[in-house]
Amino acid sequence: MVLEGERREGRPMGREEERMRTKKEEEEREFETGFWVPDLRDEENLRRLREWKGDWVGLNVVRFVRVRRDGEIVVSSWPPR
Repeated sequence: MVLEGERREGRPMGREEERMRTKKEEEEREFETGFWVPDLRDEENLRRLREWKGDWVGLNVVRFVRVRRDGEIVVSSWPPR
């Protein structure tokens, strides 16, 4: 990490470095457990996505799945947890 290299030895992390490290850990955790996406394998679900008006509440009719790092697809529920 660039910020880590700029820090003098023995000094604590700065706010920016801590924020970046936390964000990286969150993204790695999501990558392992699976990222949440609409299920594009079903024609009916694709139709619902095309008709979606862009509002958050309108997603309750769309089915979602989690795609895990190993490629496994797991059915997910709305709203994401």
